[in-house]
Amino acid sequence: RWVIGADGGRSGVREALNLECKGFTCPERFVAVNLHYDFEQHGYARANFVLDPVDWSIIPILDKRSGWRFTYGEDAALSEEEVRKRAPERLARLLPGDGSCRIDRIAPYRVHQRVIDRFRVGRVLFAGDAAHITNPCGGLGLTSGLLDAVHLGHALAAVVHGRAQEGVLDAYAQERRDVFVNVTSPAASENKRRLTESDPNRRAADISRLRQLNQSPAMQREALLLATRLVTAPAGVKTQ
Repeated sequence: RWVIGADGGRSGVREALNLECKGFTCPERFVAVNLHYDFEQHGYARANFVLDPVDWSIIPILDKRSGWRFTYGEDAALSEEEVRKRAPERLARLLPGDGSCRIDRIAPYRVHQRVIDRFRVGRVLFAGDAAHITNPCGGLGLTSGLLDAVHLGHALAAVVHGRAQEGVLDAYAQERRDVFVNVTSPAASENKRRLTESDPNRRAADISRLRQLNQSPAMQREALLLATRLVTAPAGVKTQ
């Protein structure tokens, strides 16, 4: 009796209902490279942001077997073939040390800040990238999508088993959209701005704040509490 549109940023469920995913597409192309390189030898942590208006990057470790994910920006006017051809040269310049590495995969993609107007249309509900798309800086899109799934699972199960009225699905739809619009998208956009900021005064202010954050437990706690603002539960649904 129900359909869940959780089929990604190019959602066929969303397309079948002619729902517009409103917002904008970022001017640059992101390039995600899975590679093997000894970043730890050069003092890198398990997750890293490199702040630079041209040579910014996001560098988290995947795992010891899979290596690292190195994401950087590239000219959107280039074709995907040109991006892949240029990747070894870009990596040689961006990586510390001699820049030699083993590349497993290169994936160029466009980045969006978009959301649909309604996460529920009759018997169809939306979650994750099918409902909202954000840039990957900070992993907030992935986190929000997982939380969509958790809360929708509880709400829909309660309706199916007669423990709640269908109104909890409307609550899910409104609350999860509000979280994306008011928390997820602004935080991810600020992360991206900080990575690519070209104004020297704003860059200096960003770096100063990050240094303070590194030294202040109170500021660290405040930053970590962002995750709690991504969490909601539709009214009338008990979760464990």
